[in-house]
Amino acid sequence: MAEKIIYISNEPVVENSALEKTMIQAAEELNAKILVKDFTKNSKTTTDAPIIILCNGINVQDELILESIEKAYFSNQHIILYKPTNNEINAVYERLEGREYFKADNKIIGYSLFGLKLAENGVCYVLEDHEKQADAISRNMVDFLKDKQELDTPALHLFHKKGTDALGADFSDVNLAAMAKQHVISKKFTLKEKPCTLNFYMISCHKYEGTTAVGGEDWFFIQQYGILNGAPGYNKYWAGSWANVNGEDWFVGQGEVCLNYVDYYKMKNYIPLPDGADQIYAELIYADPQAINGITSYTVSEGIDIGGTVGFEAGVSGGDLEAKGSGSFSIGANFTSSYSFEVQDCSCKGISLSENNSSAEWEYKFKRAAQNRAAGKWQYLHDPAALSCSVFSPLNSWVWKFNTDKRDVYKSFISTMEIGIMNTISRYSGSQSPKHIAGNSEGNSVSFNITFNMPPLLGIDTKSLLFDKEGGTQKFNITVQGTWSLKIKDAPSWIRADQSGGTGAHSEVFISTDENQDKKERQAILQIYRVKDSTHNITDGLIEIKVIQSAGKI
Repeated sequence: MAEKIIYISNEPVVENSALEKTMIQAAEELNAKILVKDFTKNSKTTTDAPIIILCNGINVQDELILESIEKAYFSNQHIILYKPTNNEINAVYERLEGREYFKADNKIIGYSLFGLKLAENGVCYVLEDHEKQADAISRNMVDFLKDKQELDTPALHLFHKKGTDALGADFSDVNLAAMAKQHVISKKFTLKEKPCTLNFYMISCHKYEGTTAVGGEDWFFIQQYGILNGAPGYNKYWAGSWANVNGEDWFVGQGEVCLNYVDYYKMKNYIPLPDGADQIYAELIYADPQAINGITSYTVSEGIDIGGTVGFEAGVSGGDLEAKGSGSFSIGANFTSSYSFEVQDCSCKGISLSENNSSAEWEYKFKRAAQNRAAGKWQYLHDPAALSCSVFSPLNSWVWKFNTDKRDVYKSFISTMEIGIMNTISRYSGSQSPKHIAGNSEGNSVSFNITFNMPPLLGIDTKSLLFDKEGGTQKFNITVQGTWSLKIKDAPSWIRADQSGGTGAHSEVFISTDENQDKKERQAILQIYRVKDSTHNITDGLIEIKVIQSAGKI
């Protein structure tokens, strides 16, 4: 961690403001010094420190500001936007990742923080903070700057290995695993006075099929890791006669009361139905819970075997449950849409496909406080499930796939988190059973729009070619969905390609250079495009290869 934080604005931090409190707390936690810079005066200031941008004090969409943010991002620095608008987030994300973060019609609650960091391993980490209190915002800012969003768990490493191993299996010289997009989004929010975090670890990759631009399939391996805190508001006490529950008085007649513990969590993830569509043309290939608070021994099924040369096939191992298939599932998919199991004092129920034909859903339900039924009139409550009033960390995994022509339609998915609160009162007399009173359901759910990170449809196996003075011939490999086109920038006469275009998942291109008779090295740029629409001459996915020829022996 750098010893300083760069605060960027053309205005000073307002004294006693929420921002000042946030910055002071973050600086103290990180033992860092805050340096204020005005990017409107010197937008090309370079620094290796984390950057925090006050969005209402600077024009984030200014070209010079975006240029500075871009440089910091690709230098693996932390970038945090403080209270940005959706338009500002879109402008920054489009500059850094090549596309907008939100769909135009997206409605979402306001942001306190939006953070971005490109790690050295190519993973893009995103912080989305919707908290309102300065303490919570500061905590989330510090966690992001400390890289706590980089989920370093064995389950995630194994999940990543499944996807990337399959991509790299037995296919030419193009490392498809390196082409897989890796994206982590951390959502920070409060639900029923209980602070929550949902982390989404996503790997996206493409299955190359056929020679058309819209052929093949996009695959998305997703893990949802929750850090859900049931502690705030929980209270247990002895009531003399009446107990106040959710603003209402309930007669107890002396007995114990357990208030505000978690009854259930529901986690639902689905691709929304586009306007005018009658169904979702996406397949849910696999859906399983992976762990609860680190316990993994109860996993329902064995997973999927994603083999093949350039893509994936669903596995046939059935695990403990018989695999089920339907019209929307691949034959042999190791998937069951309905199951249940218990671990400790929590039960998990798989309810996938209830929202639509591709939804991945789970309900975690906790045991309620129970009454002592021993002889005699003195009755008391056993405490509710420990996980219902402490930190609960479920880890769920699922896999989606859809055809390439749907990527402009299915740009994101919706993740909904719902919490149910329970209260239990026990009578003094054992003649009456305990009464379970559900908490107020108002405001007990929140929905987020999670952007898909689309995998590339064009790839190569090198970024540079080096020739010595005598010249010669070298080759590189191209992978494309559809057709590729190659141009040599400015067309120097000393370099040639044996072909200017091709189709399919595997092409070899040979580059030849003449002898270099100059005393200086010379360079050329190969530009490879994917032809998206040959009729209207529309291309995308530009990749450049630098060719360097020395003036002597290499």
